[in-house]
Amino acid sequence: MKSYEKNMESRMEGFWYVMSGIENLYAWRYALDGEGLELCDSNCQDVEFWHNIFMTLFSERVLAFLKSLDKSVLLGDDLGITWIVTPRREEERLQDIWLLGPVFSSDVRGRDVNHLFEGKQVSVAYKRELTRQLEKLPNISHSMFCVLGTMQHFCVTNTRIQTVDLEQGLNEPTSLDAGEETEVRTHSGTEQEALMLKAIREGNVHYGDEVRERNYIVPGTLARGDAIRQFKNEIITAITLCSRAAIEGGMSREMSLTLSDRYIQAVEAAKTMPEVAALHLRMREDYIRRVHDLKRSSGLSPAVVSCMDYIELHITSRLTVVDVAGSTGYSGYYISRLFQKETGQSLSDYIQKKKIEHAAFLLKNSRMSVRDIAAELHYSSPSHFCTLFRRERGVTPTQYRGRKRMESV
Repeated sequence: MKSYEKNMESRMEGFWYVMSGIENLYAWRYALDGEGLELCDSNCQDVEFWHNIFMTLFSERVLAFLKSLDKSVLLGDDLGITWIVTPRREEERLQDIWLLGPVFSSDVRGRDVNHLFEGKQVSVAYKRELTRQLEKLPNISHSMFCVLGTMQHFCVTNTRIQTVDLEQGLNEPTSLDAGEETEVRTHSGTEQEALMLKAIREGNVHYGDEVRERNYIVPGTLARGDAIRQFKNEIITAITLCSRAAIEGGMSREMSLTLSDRYIQAVEAAKTMPEVAALHLRMREDYIRRVHDLKRSSGLSPAVVSCMDYIELHITSRLTVVDVAGSTGYSGYYISRLFQKETGQSLSDYIQKKKIEHAAFLLKNSRMSVRDIAAELHYSSPSHFCTLFRRERGVTPTQYRGRKRMESV
């Protein structure tokens, strides 16, 4: 076997392994068999169903399109599903194609798909099976799926392309029986962005009914050639937009920008795309929760709100009740009584709660050791920190980090 083929297969093996971390995202390889395609390999759990869909609806058009094209192709249809096809050539002859998908790359999950079958001559059994299969597809944003497409292109061809280089082809109506078009209503990327920023401004903790959790990524400035750098730039753009929305929702500018800096630093420190994607989700939920809590606590006195802001902004300092009270211009005794009266908890307990909250953030989003986190937050010793963390969260810092990393896989 040629060294190129060995290297290519090694790269694709690694790529498929990484993609297996995204539930129900499948990869395929088809070899050119005469004038047609023969399935060689796939990690799909329902390989026969989706193989038949691809061969029936797309294979002829894919082959016709790739005869004169070397780049990967973004393949869409009117069901709202998307594939990415990458050709592999030897001496300018098409040898095989590598396929990623299908996925939903628009906000279609959770809709009633029965309208897809209106006016169609489709058996009840097929309708039931197609509905089941569509509901299982992963919901990945267009921009993220394009990044994955550039990664597949590199692994197959050993050449780099930008997301904008992906050919946008074959967006023809998909027929369920006789070729009639089906109208599908989806949220555009702009609409999704507007819904998410509106949820942050309003502190709407029930935003999931309007915007699906895994489908919102704001397109940002892309970097040439480096897929993870591209993705990080997109998320940093999203962080900036969310920070502005939080300020519009009533969060102080200093607080919002401090939070923004923390997430940007965590994104830059991330090593893998799943880590970056998990940070993006946490960032959105964090901003929404904080604006929600801010609006709910609007009845608090300015002195108490000032205490909360001071604690948040100086969370890595050696905080005492006297320090916090001093920032308001009142005595520690007065502020302690006022804080207890208005919030139902002591100021010292609130400081401790916020320090543990920030420790949890560092455990999830950084590679700092437990010892370093304890020092960062000015605990007297790592063992003292672990005791307080377990009292608050029910697990040790190490156990907490392990669980959160498993959840993000």
